Amino acid sequence: HQYDAFAAIPIFQLQYPRSGEWRQTHRSGDNKHHNRSSAIKCYLLILTGMTHPLLQVQNLSIGFTSGKAVNSAVQNISFTVHSGEILAIVGESGSGKSVTALSLLQLLPQQALVKGELLFAPKNHEPVDLLKTSGRQMNAIRGKDIAMIFQEPMTSLNPVITCRRQVMESLQLHKHLSSREARLKTIELFINTAFPLPVELIYRYPHHL
Repeated sequence: HQYDAFAAIPIFQLQYPRSGEWRQTHRSGDNKHHNRSSAIKCYLLILTGMTHPLLQVQNLSIGFTSGKAVNSAVQNISFTVHSGEILAIVGESGSGKSVTALSLLQLLPQQALVKGELLFAPKNHEPVDLLKTSGRQMNAIRGKDIAMIFQEPMTSLNPVITCRRQVMESLQLHKHLSSREARLKTIELFINTAFPLPVELIYRYPHHL
């Protein structure tokens, strides 16, 4: 099978026996590994001052309607991510990795049927169910608290809008910066990314990067 990774994994691995079926396993089945993983999670909670995991996905199922039929993409999966923890979802193409990530941001098409709980708890906040969050609330969360890097980077930026405008839009929306502050921050980000001639590049278009 051809596999594509969604992220890097330090603690847990989600394995796919067959498309649409997941199970969560430890890298090692011994009790020492289980105890060590539990201790790490407790330490992360203490270190970050959080009383809830950052993300709890519980019994998530996703299907897509086609006429009267419903094609299942994900069936009853559950996993937890704590602040400071990296989780990978690894599996063959079509096993449900991308639709799982898209469901967190309410970016699935209208014909998608999503069931379960997606409990998200930013620092110092009580958990909210992302499936029940309003569009206005999701707009505040996307790009600020939860972001997604899509698999096709060349399609992530609008080719007819300058780099400056596309980066500044997110900064002004989520950080409430003025135009001047957002422009300076954009230049700073381009410098940190080691783009050549960053001051000139922000006025150019994505294909110039």
